[in-house]
Formats: sequence, C-alpha cells, structure tokens
Amino acid sequence: MSELTITDEIPNPSSLKYIIFDFGNVLLDIDFQRTYEALSSILGVETSPSLAPESLKHAMLEFEVGKLSVENFLWNFQLLASGEMPQARPLIDAWNAMLIGWDPKRFVMLERLGQKYSVCLLSNTNELHIDWVKKDLKNNHQITDFEDAMFDHVFYSHKVGMRKPNEAIYKHVINEISADPKEILFIDDLEENLTQPRAQGWNTYLHNPKDDIIEIVEKKFRLFD
Repeated sequence: MSELTITDEIPNPSSLKYIIFDFGNVLLDIDFQRTYEALSSILGVETSPSLAPESLKHAMLEFEVGKLSVENFLWNFQLLASGEMPQARPLIDAWNAMLIGWDPKRFVMLERLGQKYSVCLLSNTNELHIDWVKKDLKNNHQITDFEDAMFDHVFYSHKVGMRKPNEAIYKHVINEISADPKEILFIDDLEENLTQPRAQGWNTYLHNPKDDIIEIVEKKFRLFD
C-alpha cells in the first residue's frame, strides 16, 4: 500500500518548489526478475538476490557508485560461469533486460511539471542502464535531450559516487539545488530510500509501481492546479 509521509500529510502545492523523482519503477518500468533469469541462463548458475555470491553483490554496489568500469563489472559475472566464459554483449543485454520501457504520457507530465516546479531526478543506477535509456529514448521516442529537456538537475549514483539510502547523497542534493527541505517532494518506490530525506525535512511519497504516477501527481498532490 502506498503511503505519504509518517504523518500522511499532503503538502500544499504552493509550498513546493522541487519535485524529485526516483527513476526505476517510478518513471521507468522495470522488472528485476527478467535480469536474474537471463543471467542465470547465460552463466549456468543462480543469480537471484538470495543466492548470488557476496562478491557479485559487492560488485553491483561498486558499479552503482562508479567505482568499477564496465569491463571489471562484467568480469565479475564471467568468473561465475559454469561453462564457457560468456562474451560481453550477451551479459550486457541480460543486465539491461530488467528495463522495460516507458509510458510516453510521463514525458508530457514532466514537461508540464517543469513549467511550475524545478524537476529533478535522483536514481541509484549505472553506466550500462543509462546507456540503454538514452538509446531507447532516441530510437523509440525520438528524444535526444531527456536529461536537459525534462529535468533541472539529474543525480545518478554512478556519477556522484553516492547512492540511496546513504545520508550523504541527500545532503549533496540539497547543497546542489540550494533548497529548503520543506519545499521538496521526493517520490521513490522504496521505503528505505525515504527515511533519511524524511528525517531531513523533505516531503516524501512511497510510490507503488502498480499505481499510475501521472494520476498520483495530478489527483493526489494536485500539482497541476
């Protein structure tokens, strides 16, 4: 069940100046199971979160904060192969298999929000996923300037060297946008990513990926009023 803040208070839209979105399962549809299944098939070993070796989990976190190159990241998968070592391309495709795509109406939503608020993106992500995003937007939606056209600020974990839910990344965002926390609405699909910003005074919303983010923005928060 989706919930707002601990007090479940909906901020007055007039008090907000910054709308900060998480990426996956908020703006971009994802399905992690697709990647687990694809990698398990290629490697011949189970790669689900509960069964993956600690070395692989560590590599994923390091890749997400920009501490591993693509080559070194893929090498961690190649080392797990039960048979012949797979090539890079199938592994990249498997890693990106979780990325499903977009409802184009969300682009319109972002553009409308940008006319009234400073719209930002705060995401735990990585180089390979962002490469996929840019290619998909260009090839399937004819969008070549997604970050500049739809956001005032973009914070990718692999670019800033920090990730949610660590306190440091939220302080970094505040410093970069020079915002009063009370002027922020942050929308994320994981409760663990909301605890720190909530403690810092941000307005937060736990988004259920089954819900329509456009309807949440328009009807729950009345951001277009």
